Amino acid sequence: MKNFRILLALAVGLMTVGCYNDFDEPAPAKVWSEKEVQELGLQHVSIAEMKAKYSEFWGSIEHNGGNKADDTNTLKMGPARQEEAGFKNLKFWDEAADMYIKGKVISSDEQGNIYKSLYIDDGTAAIELKLCGTMFTTFKLDIDNLESMWVYVKLKDMYLGNYRMMLSLGDAPSNGLNASGTDKYYGNSNFESDLLWRNPAREEFNRVLVGEPCRLVLGENIIEINKDNFMEFRGKEGEKYHSRLVRIKDAKVKYANIKYQNKNADGSWSEDIQTASFNPQNNNPFPNWIVTDWGKPEFDTWFRWAYSRNGVSLTGSVLVTVNDNAKEFKDGGVFSVRTSGYSRFAMKPIPMDGAVGDVLGLYGIYAKSYDKGSYTYEQYQITVNRVEDLKFPKSSLLTEEWIEHNTPESAYKPRVKNGAGEYEDLE
Repeated sequence: MKNFRILLALAVGLMTVGCYNDFDEPAPAKVWSEKEVQELGLQHVSIAEMKAKYSEFWGSIEHNGGNKADDTNTLKMGPARQEEAGFKNLKFWDEAADMYIKGKVISSDEQGNIYKSLYIDDGTAAIELKLCGTMFTTFKLDIDNLESMWVYVKLKDMYLGNYRMMLSLGDAPSNGLNASGTDKYYGNSNFESDLLWRNPAREEFNRVLVGEPCRLVLGENIIEINKDNFMEFRGKEGEKYHSRLVRIKDAKVKYANIKYQNKNADGSWSEDIQTASFNPQNNNPFPNWIVTDWGKPEFDTWFRWAYSRNGVSLTGSVLVTVNDNAKEFKDGGVFSVRTSGYSRFAMKPIPMDGAVGDVLGLYGIYAKSYDKGSYTYEQYQITVNRVEDLKFPKSSLLTEEWIEHNTPESAYKPRVKNGAGEYEDLE
């Protein structure tokens, strides 16, 4: 018995050492080929076909996704579970349980402007995958060299949801209240644990499969927007570009609804320069930060890519245009570059009014309800992966002195939560 215990202890020790070796030097993740995915008995469907199926079940995306339970609808990939039967906001595409989509990686969360999401593009369309955890260490993207990788997604039991005309794949619908007590219903949600979409111990159980290296193709996976074609990206016609990676060529920075002063050669400051009116429905300042926790969003002028100070992080918005005649977003050719306050480049200075450069990012839209559940195309947005994708001349960037002189005092005091969970001006 004593010898048996000694042998058992040695065996456990060896097993433990083996476990630590595996932890310190984990085996590389399996790289899937499309043939292997098909050998699982799955049928391929394009991203464009999957998105079109949503409209077959629920109608136009223009009349969905307003954050209210009665107008935010979800298409489940596969049959209903018993507890889901009868849910009025859920419809079920039974056949999708035996299907998969594939796409090339077009997003990276390495600089923090993309969060808990992975965007993929198959040349027909693109889609956001609402996951969790760190993406860039697994899903590689080298935009400078157009190097990407294929990703295969098993559709079974995933939920195709609509958020203000932006479709995404994720976990089940969710509901909550914002700071003003307004209902915030979402057609799907992020997976709460990465073990719900990947299983390191059993790769065959994964929902999102790492595929082979590939290259992004200009014109197919990166779409150019310029002064000649911008009308293709607005309204109903532009829906096919939602979530795709686009490059806005010769984008001009547009300040609007604000006053600022420039420094003269003698060190004095100029008279107020009043920028043109834009988006006449609300005349929000651009550039700005935004607080969205309230029933009505609050804005203030802000000359950095986003707001990140005193533990408060707010999204920033900077207008760029290829249509000098546009007075509002629906005119086309005007885009809001949206930057998270949690990104690494949140507090970097933006270019001066009128600066021209190229912008590479994910194309999206933010829609607003106007009457009885009817939606309109309110704001076209670009979300960049990295600050390097904002290619403006270094000489066009605002100086710290200019920013300090022109930033209004009110901009330093957004209404945010205090330690008691209440909202008040930030002192």
